[in-house]
Amino acid sequence: METKGVKVSIIIPVYQVSVYIERCIKSVLNQTYQDIECIIVDDATYDDSIEKCEKCIKEYNGPIQFIIIHHGVNRGLSATRNTGTKSASGEYLYYLDGDDYISVDCIEKLVSYALEDETIEMVQGNHIRICDGEEEIKRMGYVRIADNDDARRLFYDLHHIQVYVWNKLLKRSFVVENHLYCKEGIINEDDLWSFYLLKCLRNAYLCDSVTYYYHIRPNSIMTGSDGVCVGNSFVAIYNEILDNLSEKKEREELYGHLYTFCKRYLVYFKDAAALSGTMDLYKKRAVQYRCWLMASILIFVYLFRFIRKSISILQKLKNIRLFIVKERQFMSLQNQIFISNH
Repeated sequence: METKGVKVSIIIPVYQVSVYIERCIKSVLNQTYQDIECIIVDDATYDDSIEKCEKCIKEYNGPIQFIIIHHGVNRGLSATRNTGTKSASGEYLYYLDGDDYISVDCIEKLVSYALEDETIEMVQGNHIRICDGEEEIKRMGYVRIADNDDARRLFYDLHHIQVYVWNKLLKRSFVVENHLYCKEGIINEDDLWSFYLLKCLRNAYLCDSVTYYYHIRPNSIMTGSDGVCVGNSFVAIYNEILDNLSEKKEREELYGHLYTFCKRYLVYFKDAAALSGTMDLYKKRAVQYRCWLMASILIFVYLFRFIRKSISILQKLKNIRLFIVKERQFMSLQNQIFISNH
């Protein structure tokens, strides 16, 4: 299989990943495919992650090119990915997070599918999810996507196209022409990025090989962020989705994001008051496009939240009453002891 001459730019955001970054970089160094440009973007990390990257690069003697770009201040994962995208010179892009790693033949396998047809815009591999030492494989099977309807079905109905930015080999011209950059200033930017990806994706492969190892760590951006920050990010994401529904595809997109919206609404409504406004907008869109079942589900979720909130208030009142009773009993006991001592 001849794939020489097709450059792939691997983009690695680096911020506070000292424990994992050497494993990540070494997985790039060990690639069977060699025409690679690896762009490491330092998002003003204050640990020794970059020093470890430099050490690995210094010890490497091979054809893979390395570029390290430094942000003067911490700008977040989206901005870091965008910096790498704008600096890339490869025909294809591949995003790899600094706490994850890839299989030794990852790029070779993905490139082999991309070169079967010059119209291919994306190749996605399978991944293994690693949490607390337990591994769970996410295998989607081999699929050839031939048009946008295919892509939408595999994303919205079958969930075979993953929401994540990482583990996708993307034609750089496709990304640039369709402005597929990550929205800066939010968390969970993958949700919004994939929404825009599905508007324009027409030709792709889903590869039936494990190419990526996704490591969930305690203090990552997602697991370490406070509820207010995450909740407000969801407000920004869903408001933008609801304001940019595709013509004649509105119902599909509304239903496609319904489950994740409801789940996040119930989890984060205490932290982000603006989610109530997003719920109202979602209900408005459901009525606008005559999605009556969806409108009913949203009303039910809203009422469930209200009931749960009411129960919480009642529980707090009960706890206050219990505290007052206990305090009175304690004061009465103190008085009895005082009288008996005098």
